[in-house]
Amino acid sequence: MSIPTDYSAEAGASATRTLLSRSSRPTAIVYDNDVLAVAGLGVASEMGVAVPTDVSIVSFDDSAMIQLVRPSITSLTRDTVELGQRAATLLRAQIDATAPLASRPGPPLTLSVRESTARAQP
Repeated sequence: MSIPTDYSAEAGASATRTLLSRSSRPTAIVYDNDVLAVAGLGVASEMGVAVPTDVSIVSFDDSAMIQLVRPSITSLTRDTVELGQRAATLLRAQIDATAPLASRPGPPLTLSVRESTARAQP
């Protein structure tokens, strides 16, 4: 299930409350950014839903913030310096090009596993 939101803490809290109030709760929630994930972690705690025992939480940005909360949040990690370098290179090439350039892949993502995720149950 996907719940469209803006990237605010309020939206993350609301979406999490909706998911965790369902009769069939998810076993994991993946958030688009760290603000949403931290807000979701707070809602899970308020609702008495244990992370990661009852629900695993994963984020995308991997900022320092998600390493400071408890449990620390598992995240997809990207090399933002390399991403910026690739974007600048593509922009410079596009400025010199006479037609739109094809999209190029970004740097690979890695999964930084932390305390907010549990092993899958059989």
